[in-house]
Amino acid sequence: MEGSQTLISAISIYLSPSSFVLIIILAVIPIILVFKYKQKNWRNAPPGPVGWPIVGILPRISARLHEDFYELAKQYGPLMSLKMGVKPAIVVSSPEMAYEVLKVQDAVVSSRAITEAIQIAAYDASSVAFCPYGPAWIVLRKMVMSDLLSPTSLKSFEPLRKQQFPFLCITCL
Repeated sequence: MEGSQTLISAISIYLSPSSFVLIIILAVIPIILVFKYKQKNWRNAPPGPVGWPIVGILPRISARLHEDFYELAKQYGPLMSLKMGVKPAIVVSSPEMAYEVLKVQDAVVSSRAITEAIQIAAYDASSVAFCPYGPAWIVLRKMVMSDLLSPTSLKSFEPLRKQQFPFLCITCL
C-alpha cells in the first residue's frame, strides 16, 4: 500500500490532476474499444470464436486441425467464421451445410479474392479457377466442359493417360 502511495505522490508532483485523469482516460479507452468490438469477427459473419487482433485463433489451433474444428463445430454450429491470422475464413463442417454452400449458394461464394500472385500466375486471373463469377466465367466453363471434358476429347486422351498413369487407367483392367 505504501508503494502505491509513493507512486501516486511522485506522479502528482510532475503532473497536474487534470492531466493525470486525461492519461488514465486515454489508457482505458483502447481497452474498452477492444472488448466492445471483440464480439464478432467481421460484419455479417456466421458465429465463431473471436481471435486476437493479429494472430486470430492460430494460438488455439493444434497439429490435429480436424479435431479442433470438430470441437469448434460443437460449440458454434456447422457454419462458423474464423480469423486465421489476419485472413477471415468460413468453415463448413456438415454435409447438409456443404450442399447449401456449394450447390445452392455457389454464385455467392464462388468468387475468390484476386491477389497479386494470382494475377501473375494465372494470367491476370483469366483461368477458370480464378476468374470471378460472371459472364466470362460462364463462357470459360462452357469451353472446358465442351472441349476438354467431353466424351470425345476424353477418348482421344486415353492413350496418353494409359502411358502416363497406367495405375490409374480403369479401362486397362
